Formats: sequence, structure tokens, C-alpha cells
Amino acid sequence: MIQIVKASAGSGKTYTLAREYIKLLLKSTEAAAYRHILAVTFTNKATDEMKRRILDELFLLSTDPQKSPYYNYFMVEEKLYPGAAQLQKRCQQQLYGILHDYSAFAVSTIDTFFQQTLRAFSREIGQFSAYQVSLDKEALVEESVDRVLSSLTPENKDLVDWLVGGVKENLQRTSKFRLDDTLRQIATSLRSEDYAKAAERYGMNEDRLWNKENLKTLRESLEKDIDSFESQVPPAATSVLDCLKELKVDPAETNRGFLKALYNYQEMAPIQKPLTPAFMRNAADSQLWFAKSKDKLRLRCEGVLDGPLNAFLELFGQPYRIYNTARIIHKQLYSLGVAGELRKAFAEIQQEKNILSIDDSNSILKGIIDGTDTPFIYEKTGVRYDSFLLDEFQDTSDIQWDNFRPLLENSEAAGAENLIVGDVKQSIYRWRGSDWNLLGSGVQESFPGSSVRSLKQNHRTCGEIVNFNYEFFKFASDSLDLSDLYADVEQEVKFRDKAPGSVDIVFCSEQDQEMEEIVRTLTDLHGNGCLWSDMAILVRYNDDGSAIAARLVQEGIPVVSDDSLFVKTSVTVRRAVSQLSLVDSPISAGKNKVNSFLATSMNVDIPDTYHSLSDLAEEIIRDLRDANPEVFNAEVPYIQSFMDYIQDWVSLNGNNLAGFLRDWEEADPKIASPDGGDAVRIITVHKAKGLEFPYVIVPYAEKINLYRGSEYWCKPAVEGTPLEGKVDGIFPVFLGSGAEQSLFSEDYRRELRMQMVDNINVFYVALTRPKYGLKIIAQSPGKNVDRADWKHFGHILYSFAGGTDYHRGVPYDFNSLKRKKAAETPVYPGYPSWAERGRLRFSEDAYDYFGPDGSVGAHASARRRGLVLHKILSGVIDPEDLPRAVDAAVMSGELEASDRNGTLAFLKAEMEGVKQYGWFTDASARILNESAILAPGGSMSRPDRVILRSDGSVDIVDYKFGRVQEKYQRQLGRYARLFKEMGHSPVRTFIWYIREGEDDEIVKN
Repeated sequence: MIQIVKASAGSGKTYTLAREYIKLLLKSTEAAAYRHILAVTFTNKATDEMKRRILDELFLLSTDPQKSPYYNYFMVEEKLYPGAAQLQKRCQQQLYGILHDYSAFAVSTIDTFFQQTLRAFSREIGQFSAYQVSLDKEALVEESVDRVLSSLTPENKDLVDWLVGGVKENLQRTSKFRLDDTLRQIATSLRSEDYAKAAERYGMNEDRLWNKENLKTLRESLEKDIDSFESQVPPAATSVLDCLKELKVDPAETNRGFLKALYNYQEMAPIQKPLTPAFMRNAADSQLWFAKSKDKLRLRCEGVLDGPLNAFLELFGQPYRIYNTARIIHKQLYSLGVAGELRKAFAEIQQEKNILSIDDSNSILKGIIDGTDTPFIYEKTGVRYDSFLLDEFQDTSDIQWDNFRPLLENSEAAGAENLIVGDVKQSIYRWRGSDWNLLGSGVQESFPGSSVRSLKQNHRTCGEIVNFNYEFFKFASDSLDLSDLYADVEQEVKFRDKAPGSVDIVFCSEQDQEMEEIVRTLTDLHGNGCLWSDMAILVRYNDDGSAIAARLVQEGIPVVSDDSLFVKTSVTVRRAVSQLSLVDSPISAGKNKVNSFLATSMNVDIPDTYHSLSDLAEEIIRDLRDANPEVFNAEVPYIQSFMDYIQDWVSLNGNNLAGFLRDWEEADPKIASPDGGDAVRIITVHKAKGLEFPYVIVPYAEKINLYRGSEYWCKPAVEGTPLEGKVDGIFPVFLGSGAEQSLFSEDYRRELRMQMVDNINVFYVALTRPKYGLKIIAQSPGKNVDRADWKHFGHILYSFAGGTDYHRGVPYDFNSLKRKKAAETPVYPGYPSWAERGRLRFSEDAYDYFGPDGSVGAHASARRRGLVLHKILSGVIDPEDLPRAVDAAVMSGELEASDRNGTLAFLKAEMEGVKQYGWFTDASARILNESAILAPGGSMSRPDRVILRSDGSVDIVDYKFGRVQEKYQRQLGRYARLFKEMGHSPVRTFIWYIREGEDDEIVKN
């Protein structure tokens, strides 16, 4: 059974999810019932909140069940247990089970769950199990573009010629052009979920779609269509003007001079804009050709002007739509011709670095699931889930739903219970691929037997704010024809605080005055007992948040903003990067540049050698800490974040200092905003989703537009037009108002509605965050704006408020607010860091792998050479085995083929040199090469070569290829004691120091 719960803002969604999760635990008869329930959210913060709520309630139910808000539901409504003791015992059992088996407590983000599943198939998808998931898709895109550009050599003539053609055409059209920017745009677009959905929806064959020959043919065909239309317009316009001239009528005499526009179409040129609606309306009706005072002119023109004018108008019907479509497609064909190379380069980078973009994960998983036994696929993770709870379902994408739906189908078939919770009105992540239609109707279409209910009570907000939101969003949704999506906007107030709360809308004549209103509001509220931390400012764009934060700092108002927490603002981090730059580019003689001077003036000792980029950075930071501990301790979070960034970068790109510095210039890492502290919070609406604040200010309402043109992958409706049979593909189209006059008009109208939904939802999320007070600030349009002319929410607010400032309710008395006193936990800022000695020991395998010239392998260093020779000798029982052992090292890649004969000759001579000891020549002896010896205490020993002679004596030989060390003799002594304890006597030990170019040394014990 699937239960769908539609939960408006403040209606107790998390409360309901936790209750349903615990109910599933209590109804199950299994001791580890939590192992078979999966709860999925969309953010780590929501995951933590749900886990905390479940554990808190289980603890309360297991210690004092009557105090739990769930007690009556479980005992009276659901009648799960006959008495409180049984309920308490079951909750104790589940709580203990979760705490002792926490990794099986399956509450996670949907991406985490899919990644766990995908890792079970790492071999099948061509990745190592330790592959990385990259969130920085832009960096991968940038690298793929660089790789394509670096491949532009004379040998790659086809690609070079194609790009040169594109550059020439763009320069002719725009007079300026940057090839790398164009490729970056198309590469980014090709990695979007919008592209993936469009390609799948229309069944595109990408090899055929981006074939350069096909694109070349299409380009030539479109050029003919474009030239044909452009050649017809000037004579048609001239014909109308000539007719007016013969009738002795000046075009300026027409109604508002509308026919003067014909002069713009007399010359052969690209037709950038269609005729205006006013022109089309006037031209189509002779009664509108002239003002009533000039009726004689109308009578003179009627019957004569109709023919040429209608012929001109017909060109701007379907012919113009076809022409405009051809122009839209034509201008991007050169860029699309490189799509194949960009996709190939992206795939190569992922394979080389063993990383997947997080966007690819869902697509790969869908490909694995397709046509297979889905439950088995998910069971490969080692866990079987019977019931599912899906939170924030309005944020689910189509592909995520395709991957999750089979699980629900299997669960429903087994009779298990499942819960889906969401709110269409809070769907604000469509730019990430979310589809609110899934919650609106998609789930019910897939599962007709599912039940639907709405949570109608608001437990978060004061009554006047709740009622205002109902009235305003009903007005807005009705006006925008979105009333079906906002049918459940009305809520019953159930907030524990009975104060009415307040709502204010203030209209400012100038946008600059909005900033002054923000400052005045904050100051007044603080003077009336509202703490700075009680107030939050919600903005649509980060730039607005930055400007407000800067102004509040000037006013001496404490502020916390994500935009004020850029890692690069740290003085210590900037100094560390300066030092790294100095290491990368030392000061040339006589060329002491400014940045070099600043770096050297810090008196930081740059280490002569370092083992990794992160090791170098930490050495530098340690010196910076000692030089200025006061500044350092104040910036610990920034420094930690900087080191985390370096570690992540190194794990993907290696220890390339120059590459890191190049990427750091473009990087913009931030640290998370702290929750504590008495400061005003500035946050974007998208980040505020799911949060609540005592008082909320929403400025710049006019910046929340109803529609903003964006680029989407679309397929033109060419059926029945001259483009049918020629244009068959999907194209990235800017769906602005111009797209309405093209064969992409259906996509434009659909996107217009979807964006109106997106933006009314953004405003709904913003206006439903406050608990006690709400203030909205907008620029005044100066006069009432008709519905047809609404552009943004400033217009809607102005119409709703009747063209004046608006107030309702009573300002909340924050002095009476009972606040929870946070536990005072002392925080000791610090960045503990110790030098290499005493902290860790570096593996000599890694330390000595590279040669002085950067070469790698056995020939690169004496140590690596010694390891290879040691392995060869371990495979030799008799001298006749030596050639085979050397060949095995060559076959494994440990020894270069060119070194084969030299190595064989060297080892043969070395074995001949120890012939007198009989280590390799005693045919009667039993030889043990690297055989394990188990000591009485359980420890394991493994001598290199043991010669068990027929007289009972034993020779133990260890091969060494470095300098003489006393520890080796102690090791041989342990070996000797073991063999003596086994009854062998006498036991002789030898350390054979094998040296190329020097005399060997044999140390006997």
C-alpha cells in the first residue's frame, strides 16, 4: 500500500514521517525491523533531522511512553499494543538495535542510496570500487573542453576545418567570438539532465545526431530556406509602400504611423524581429488603418491596399515561424558538430581519474535496471528493504523516480506499507531536474490504489501570517491560472502561541530605498526586544545577499551570510597560497615581483623536499601559525576548509602544484554558516527551504520574475512544414519571447507555465518561513498594472494590496518570547599540526618510487630495483630457474624488456660468487623460499631462503640491497631461535648484501 501525504509549510511533515517510521518498527515482528525500512530525503540536513527525531521519540517511548506525542496514536488510534509496558519494551528493543547497528539505520539522501547501489556494480560499469563521485561538474567540463582544444593539430584536419568555419561565421554575425566559451557552453549543456531527458524522450541517436556530414547537409538546406524568406520580404514591403505612394498616402498618416515599420523591411537583411502584435492587429482590419478623423483615407485605400498588405502579412505567419526556426538551428550547428568530441573527452577524463559525475549516477543505474530483476539489483548491496518513506517528493526527478518506482512496485506487491510526502507548492528545484508533476499526478497514475491525504494544520506560524498567505496565494494562483496547484493552500492555525503575529508590505519608490527600509526594520525590531539572531533576510540571488551583508556591516549590525564565508577571505589562506605560488615560481634573479616580495616578507621557511601537495601546504600553514597565532586561531574554520579542498583536489588530480594554483584561481569554496551566535541571517530562498525563523524580511520582491528566458533542449514541430524530413533532432533553444514565433512555440508556452509555477513556489517558500512576523519590501510600480502586464511579484503584491502599503495583525512582543537556553559547550579553536617526525612514518615504497628525472619503475631508483631483484630470487630454487624468474618479472611489467639480459647476467654472476656456501648448488638440500613460520605466540616470520641440509643443519639467508643495518641481524636471530626450537642444529644465518657496481658483503651470525 502506498500512502501519499501532501504537507503544506508548517504542517508537521517531519513529525508525520518519524511517526510512520516508528509505526513500521512497532508493527513488524522482526527483531531488526529497522534493517528493512528505507527513509529517503534530499539533503543531509533533512537526513540528520529525521534521524534525530526518530531516535528522540524512540528514547521517550522507551523511557516514559505516556509523555510522547505519539502515544495516543499508537495505543488508541492504531491499537498496536494492549498496554504501555509492551510498547515500551518494543521501543527499547528497536532503539538498542539501532544504536548498536547504526550503519543499518537506513535514513539517507536519495543520492547516497543510489551511490551505494551503484558501487555494487562498479565492475560492471567499468569503474574501480573506490571511484570518486564528483560534484564539481564544471571542472570536468572545463577539462574536456581543454582536451578538445589541445587536440587541434594539423593531423586532426576535419575538426580544425569545422571549427574554423564556425569561427568565421560567428565573426561575420556578431563581430566578436570566443571559441572556448562557445565550446564550454555546449559541453555544459550536453551534461545537463534536460539534455538527457530530451534525448531519451525523442529517442535520439547521438552518433547520427552529431555527425558532421549530416550537420553540414542540414546547414546548407537551412541556408537556402533562410535566403528564400529574406529575399521575399523586401519586395513585399516595397509593394505595400509603392501602393501607398500611388494612393498618395503617407505611411505616417496611418493609425499611429504603424505602416512606417515597413521601411525597416525594405532592405535585404536578417529579419531579427517579427511584426509587433499592434502592427498585425491594425493591418488585418481596414477599420483600424486610420483614425476616424481620416476616414477618407481609409475609403481611398480599401480594395487597393488589401492585396499587397495581406501578402506581406502572410509572410509573417507560418513562413516567418519556419524562417525563425531555421535561424535558431542554423547558428548553433557548428558548435553541435563538436558534441561528439566533447562527450568522448569527458568520458576519457572520468575513466582516467576513476570518477563519475553525480549527474551520471542516476542514468547509469537506470541502464542497469532496464529489463532486469530490479529487487535483485538492489539486493546486491547486501540489504533488502520492504518499506519505503520518501520525503520532499516534489523534488524528485523523472530519472530518480524511474529508478525508485520498481522498488515500490515490489513492495506494494508484497503488501508492505510505504509513505510518500511532499508539497507541490514547495517545488523550487526544477533547475536540478525535479518534476512536481510526479507528486501532482504521476504517482497515482503509476499506483492507482494509492491513498491521498493532506495535512491541513499549521503548527509553525501565527494566525495572521497563515491567513495572509492563504489570501495572497489564492489571489495570485487564481490570477495566474494555477489555482489547481494551490487548491490546498488554506490551513487551520494550530500554533501553540496564540499571538496574532504581523504582516507588512512596504513599497519603495526607488530600489535604493529598499536597503534603507531593511536597515530601519532591523534596528526597530532590535530596539523592541528582537534578537539579531531572531531575524532572517531571504533573497532571491546571492548578489543581493552580498550587498545587504556589506551594508549591515557598515551599520554595525552583526550578520551571518553564506556569501561572507568564502575561504578566500581568510588572510592566512591567502598567505599560504602566496607561499605556494612562490614555491611554484621562485624569484628570478633581479626580478623581485610584488607578490614574490610579499611572500618572502612573511619569513616562512619553505621545505626543501615534500612528499605531497597537502604536506607542503601544512608545513607552510604551521609556520604561518607560529608567526601570527592570533590571526591564525581566528581563522581556523577557513584553514580547515582550505586543507579539505587541497585533499579533495589531490585525490583527483595528483600532486601538481601548478595545476592546483591554476584551478584555485577559479575556485570559490565556502564554509558552512554557523547556526549559533547573535547575528542576522542572510540566506537565499532555496537554502531557506525547510527552515523557520522568528521574523523574516523578504526584500526585492520585484526580482522574483514570473518568467525569465532560459535555454532548453527542444524538438521543433516540423510536421507539415518545409522543414519536415530535413530537421530531425533536438537543439538547445533560448525560450524567450522570440521563440513564440517559431516552431518551438509549444515548448515556450509549456516553459512559461512551468516557470510561473517555479516562481510562485519560490515566493511561497519565502513567505512561509516566519513564525511571528513577516515583512515584504518591493519597488512600487507607481500605478496599477494590468494582469496581462505582470512581470514579477512586485506587480502582484501591488495589485493585491490595492496600490498602497499593507499591514495586518499586531507586532509580536519579542520580550515575552521564552527562549531555550543553549547548552554552553566550550569551544577551543585550534588546528593541531605536527611535523613529520613523530607523527607518521612515510612508506619508503612511495618515497623512493620516482627517479631524479621523474622516471618510474625498477630502473628509477635503487630501492625499486632491489625489490624487483629480491622478487626474482624468491622464484629461484636451482640456478636453472633464474632465466624463468627474470622472464616472469618482464612479463609482469616490473622489469623493462631492455633490462632482461643485463639483469640475468648480473644475478647469474652473483649466484656464482656465493657458490662456496652451497645455497644454490646443494642438490640434496630442501629449499624453502619465503615460507611462513608460525611462532608459538601467533606471530608470523618469513625468511627469504632456508636451506635444510641432509645432515640436519640449517642455513637461513636474507637478501638485502641497501646499506648494512643492525635490525636485520636481530631479525635473523629470531629466525634462528625458531628453527632451534624446532630441533634443528646447527643453525647458521647469513645476510647477503647484493650491490651493483660494488663488492657484495655477507654478514654471518
